[in-house]
Amino acid sequence: MTKPPYRIVLTSDWHCGSSTGLTNMDKHYGKNELVEYADRREELWVLFTDTLKEIKTFNELWIIGDIVNGPSSGIAKRDNLENAMERQILYARDILDWMKKEFGRNWKALVVEGTEWHVGEGAAEASIAESLNTTATKGKILERHGLYFDVKHKIGGSNRPHLNGNALIQEYDAAVANANQHGTKIPDVIIRAHRHLWSHREGTCCRNGMKLPWHALILPSLQAWGSDYGKKVTGSLFPDIGFVHIDIVDRKTMVFPHLFHIRSQV
Repeated sequence: MTKPPYRIVLTSDWHCGSSTGLTNMDKHYGKNELVEYADRREELWVLFTDTLKEIKTFNELWIIGDIVNGPSSGIAKRDNLENAMERQILYARDILDWMKKEFGRNWKALVVEGTEWHVGEGAAEASIAESLNTTATKGKILERHGLYFDVKHKIGGSNRPHLNGNALIQEYDAAVANANQHGTKIPDVIIRAHRHLWSHREGTCCRNGMKLPWHALILPSLQAWGSDYGKKVTGSLFPDIGFVHIDIVDRKTMVFPHLFHIRSQV
């Protein structure tokens, strides 16, 4: 009998509370036709929930930063469905409540803090993490089934897509140099977010006398195009929208991106 993989769902940049962020459309607040981009929120919610249902089961959910959009002032308020941080936290919890109902609560959670512009000092993500019986972290080295993961939210980059790959390779080179200097583990997988653009680089590195594979990822966002901030991050490009899951089998990592085509934003 084939052993099932150890599965981790990797998400980032939900931007709950944003007019284009991930929103539980089963709740009344998401169906108000007077709020801009309802069609995008509806389409994103359907794609997100349908894709998770197709995956069927997972062992862990990781949220790599910017789970809420944060309060805005002046004209930037037009980016938000709800400007109060407390309400945005409830939006995120509504999504997690749906996941608990649909998939049970046997899965573990990892919550990583995002950018201060969105989450302030991290109180929002700390509150959400507490509801998942965990604590938020700014970044972490994690071990899963003999593999080491280097996880944090932010990464530098460019609005030129090919340069995002360069940023990933630089992150990996820096992690290897840091591990060699301090005698820590060289990561097998590096995970970053923030750019709202999907990128994946992989290669091999000599560790413990063996050539072993490594992966480096920038995660797509779960926020549709249209917000002022989203336009600033991605420039003239549409963001890559969706999430990723990875399967660990016999100390090998398999990467599965799930990218959404939001027709209503085109």
